[in-house]
Amino acid sequence: MRELEAIVGAGHVERDVRVGDTAQVGDARALVRPSDAAEVAAVVAWCYDHDVAMVPLGGGSGYAGGAAPLDPDVVVVSLERLTAIRSLDPGLWRMEAEAGVTTE
Repeated sequence: MRELEAIVGAGHVERDVRVGDTAQVGDARALVRPSDAAEVAAVVAWCYDHDVAMVPLGGGSGYAGGAAPLDPDVVVVSLERLTAIRSLDPGLWRMEAEAGVTTE
């Protein structure tokens, strides 16, 4: 886990957590909160190198219902810190947003 802390910062790794929404909750080895695409890629590479399954967690709205881990040995990769609006075109009702953007 120290390697994950080196990637995203010690304050952005929680160990032995319960994750989910009102519909489903599960236990995970860790919850990791990368801040940008490079950190996401580094976390994915760490999980691959250590043969650790991962579960992605977007903005946490619960709409998809797939963020609850089913195996306690997984690492949940929370994308909640990826909140940039990259482009916005109200006239076309179009925007490009990162995965952690919520509707609030």
